[in-house]
Amino acid sequence: PADAPVLGGVFRMSEEKRPLLWIDSAAAVAKAMPDVHFVVCGDGPMRDEMQLRAQKHGIADRLHMPGQVKVGSWFLMMDVLLLTSRMEGLPNVLLEAQSLGVPVVAPRVGGVPEVVEEGQTGFSVPDADAASLAEKLLFILRDREWHGRAAQRAQIFAKNMFGIRAMTGRTLAAYFPDDTELHPRQPATPDECRRSAIAAEAAKDWNKADPIWAELLQLVPGDIQATERRALIAMHRNDWEQAATLLRLAIEQQPGKPELRRQWARCLGKLGQPTIDAWHALLEQLPQDFEGHLCLAQALAEAGDAAKAAVAARNALRARPGHPEPVRVLARL
Repeated sequence: PADAPVLGGVFRMSEEKRPLLWIDSAAAVAKAMPDVHFVVCGDGPMRDEMQLRAQKHGIADRLHMPGQVKVGSWFLMMDVLLLTSRMEGLPNVLLEAQSLGVPVVAPRVGGVPEVVEEGQTGFSVPDADAASLAEKLLFILRDREWHGRAAQRAQIFAKNMFGIRAMTGRTLAAYFPDDTELHPRQPATPDECRRSAIAAEAAKDWNKADPIWAELLQLVPGDIQATERRALIAMHRNDWEQAATLLRLAIEQQPGKPELRRQWARCLGKLGQPTIDAWHALLEQLPQDFEGHLCLAQALAEAGDAAKAAVAARNALRARPGHPEPVRVLARL
């Protein structure tokens, strides 16, 4: 079903990945949420055992195993990804899922804690068994507000910590630890990060400021100022997609700050996405805002709602009498 929650997995079906634990965890989730479906991409010698275990638990009709496939489109249908490995190095599959906005759950083994922002983009579970894994999976599937925040944060986390720029910087630091020109040292404390980022912004050095704000967010997850400043830097760079994602996080942190809603609506417009709801949200906080009424009128006119567009245009004229732009909107209707 199109609206069914989906628990996903991508792994080789062999003993070190503990595929039977994956099925047991899925069964525990199914008992609490009977509408959940399960997708496992991959193949291996334990495929038949997985299917038999699923039959035993009564979930075989909801277990989908497409085999060895290009997993990008499969990630996009997942609400959460589960990995049950006995041991891992640095599990790329967790990074791949998060880069596409999929929260993750995995046992706390090997390098798993390095690739999960604990409690923010997913969970690493110590001494994991089916019950403890299912507990975290159910939390993610049930709390849609948390899931929405985690999906956005996961993409930012994967890019900032494991993107090309971040990984290149770490490699250079390993080979040339004393060469500050190759890898300027990041401040070690939140206060130093904040001061250095503000100084870089004052010099309009966005390329220097952005990674420092990102470092601060690693030290102080959810820092309001860092999230907001990174959004504005993304706008300076015309990176409207990242700016919109960061502004959405900032709005959740500061719902009473109308300027964030204004910037978010502008970003959506740059991305060619619908802006009517965004401008309405701004006007709920600033009922006399000229830009809000004018842009709402323009958006409604583009959507073909002439009557509401006319009302919004007249409201813009009341906010700023004699301004030509609302008059142009009315003339075109």
